[in-house]
Amino acid sequence: MNTKYRIHQAVKLVKIYGLYNEVHRLRYVGKTKKSLDDRLKEHLHGALSKSETHKNRGIRLMWANGFSPTIELFTKVAEYKWKVVERLYIKHYNDLGYNLWNETEGGDGGHSQSEKTKAQISRTVSKILIGHYVSPETKRKIGLKSIGRHKSPKAKQKQKDTMKVWHKKHPEHGKAMSARQQGVPKTLEVRRKIARANTGKCPDAKTREKMSLARMGKPAWNKGLTKETDTRVKKISDGRIKWCAQEKGKKKDGNASI
Repeated sequence: MNTKYRIHQAVKLVKIYGLYNEVHRLRYVGKTKKSLDDRLKEHLHGALSKSETHKNRGIRLMWANGFSPTIELFTKVAEYKWKVVERLYIKHYNDLGYNLWNETEGGDGGHSQSEKTKAQISRTVSKILIGHYVSPETKRKIGLKSIGRHKSPKAKQKQKDTMKVWHKKHPEHGKAMSARQQGVPKTLEVRRKIARANTGKCPDAKTREKMSLARMGKPAWNKGLTKETDTRVKKISDGRIKWCAQEKGKKKDGNASI
């Protein structure tokens, strides 16, 4: 064969994709040579079977709550690279605490990449992942779809139990989140939302006992502060004075009517 004319075989590309739940949280990383729509249909069809995998159970749980997973493309890679890239994606998101439905580390064995190639692919994947976020438009669409939908008490309890088990297995994740939030002031809107959410709630005896034990031995937050030196103390003091004046006014009105 004349070396002047070489036949270059077209490089076959493999898609690395993610499955997302109703709040656009990544739940599964996979690969396919087919279209994303066809691959999603295969996942949905698999969930209808009796196969008890994490992915199938997760999809069926979403269906029970009136939702269905969505699929999005991460990247396209050459066929000989997909195994390493898929493993890197799965490891990256599991390290972030996503607790994916994937039951393996990804790939199916076979060709082994050199450390140099792995490092190069890792840098490429990292660049792709940096800045990967949910756009405001996508958040708006998810919000509109979720309006009027409510989880059943059974689904809420199951989700709560699952998160408790997961946090026990990964306590370092909660500590990392707490450390990131320390020193970060909450906006006025966030504080108002927290106040509205807690309005009317009364902790039970067990919760109050836990709160009491947690505070035992710690100085009160307002110890040594006065309304002249601290705005929070002043606000509370002014609120109490206003409330007392209102109560006295109510009593006077009641006595006058009698």
